[in-house]
Amino acid sequence: MAFLGRLHPVGIFFAGLLMALTYLGGETAQNNHGLPVAVTGVFQGMVLFFLLACDVLVHYRFRLNIARKATS
Repeated sequence: MAFLGRLHPVGIFFAGLLMALTYLGGETAQNNHGLPVAVTGVFQGMVLFFLLACDVLVHYRFRLNIARKATS
């Protein structure tokens, strides 16, 4: 939760709330719609993976080194 909340106390609170709501919503979906148990874990894993991917793309800008001819 600390990573998701960016090590800020209020952010950690809201991150914990978000993860708890996804967990409870997943359990409700499992009971009402007969979804497999792993659906909640997969969804939470995807949220964390995409957050990590966004951090990498924001903090490390990838550049292509293309050699260009100088026109003089």
